[in-house]
Amino acid sequence: MEAVRARLDSLEDFELWFWMSMCGGTHAINAALHRVGATDDGEYFCTQSVDVYLERGDKPGEWRHSLRYGCDIIHVGMPALQVPIPAPLRDACNAMLVLEELRDPCIRGDRAITPQIVAAVENAYRNCTRLTESIISN
Repeated sequence: MEAVRARLDSLEDFELWFWMSMCGGTHAINAALHRVGATDDGEYFCTQSVDVYLERGDKPGEWRHSLRYGCDIIHVGMPALQVPIPAPLRDACNAMLVLEELRDPCIRGDRAITPQIVAAVENAYRNCTRLTESIISN
């Protein structure tokens, strides 16, 4: 996602660039949550329904829905974490909240995309990835 994000123009391709930021930051947080043992790092794929995940079925290429708790987040706060996390990871989540707050007005709404919005997304994304990298690499 980082490579795709780097190839996009943050103003001209804002929607794609934003989604690469949102998804990349969320993946980084999930990796850090796994690293600190706050969430289950099993092979589950989160869906848009809180606590509903896809897991491998009995046959190759088969998937089934399952209820899981304490696995990957979809967005910061979704699902809510049930365990305390270290301060740098809380700060990374707070950085991602900037993107969460900008998503609806900028992507789903009609808010004009300005250099200030791009800078806010870039700063929040970079803070998130910097903080999570410090956790993942330890």
